[in-house]
Amino acid sequence: IGWVIWPRQRPNLVGGGLAAPGFSSFPSGHTAKSLAVYGVLAYLWARTTSSWVERVIVSVLAVAIGLLAGVGRLRMGAHWPSDIAGGMAFGIVMWVVLVVALFRAGQVTKRSVE
Repeated sequence: IGWVIWPRQRPNLVGGGLAAPGFSSFPSGHTAKSLAVYGVLAYLWARTTSSWVERVIVSVLAVAIGLLAGVGRLRMGAHWPSDIAGGMAFGIVMWVVLVVALFRAGQVTKRSVE
């Protein structure tokens, strides 16, 4: 959606744009997907464990992976910093939607069995 709304050119700072594909740069899809996917995995892990230490560790790892994806895209010269920030915001929204969907799907399954 962001690529259609804001057709923003990618930076050509590294190798004359060698790492920058031809489509728009806002938001960073890699960052958004990393936060959403690893956030859901962390949620599922945290939900199954009773150890608060495990919950903290898995949450920190999920956030760190999302941040590293953004930093990697910056270092490659494929995105501007605002693209990464937009990707993070979108990734968090996607994570919330996925967690709510999983929660509701679990509730529907429990009700149908009872």
